Amino acid sequence: MCVMKEFYHLYSLGENVLFRGDEDYIFFNNKLAVSAYLNGVCVLAYAIMSSHFHIILKVSDVGIAERFVAVVKKQYAMHYHHRYRKANAMDIKVSIDPVDYSAIVDKVTYVLKNPVHHYLKILPFEYRYSSIGAMFVRHILIPDAKSCYENSLKRVADLRSSQLKTLAAGQKHYGTTMCGSLCLICSKIRGMQ
Repeated sequence: MCVMKEFYHLYSLGENVLFRGDEDYIFFNNKLAVSAYLNGVCVLAYAIMSSHFHIILKVSDVGIAERFVAVVKKQYAMHYHHRYRKANAMDIKVSIDPVDYSAIVDKVTYVLKNPVHHYLKILPFEYRYSSIGAMFVRHILIPDAKSCYENSLKRVADLRSSQLKTLAAGQKHYGTTMCGSLCLICSKIRGMQ
């Protein structure tokens, strides 16, 4: 049986500061990876800015996208409240818009260029908290950096199910923002099963 996949653009609404430092961005990124894995979601692209985020998903239906967002929001809100004693992240409103297949390239481009649009960086590749580096890294890295990237994917692939459960519970954080794309990581993990 062939399951149709749908594309969705998820983005947060509002202007509150949601991400204050590296630990926040990494925690959120880890929760994206875990939620994507647990819900069978493919994250095509993402960009996380201090006050909002954009994510392009490929899922079988909107209910899965909603569940994915609910898990990430809840876990990040608890992290934010614990760290800053503020409830800003509890109020995150997320829009989930369907994306037509013919417009997917434009939407991914929009998401990856969003840090440039908000004057955070001059070039999209300079921004650490988006998937652009992981998407194109094999074509632009020098050999030493490429081996670092490949080793990081191998480390993720070596995670065992008990470690994945620990990661899902938020008890230990594996920084995936520097060297790995969520889709690549999820596909590597799925390959272990």
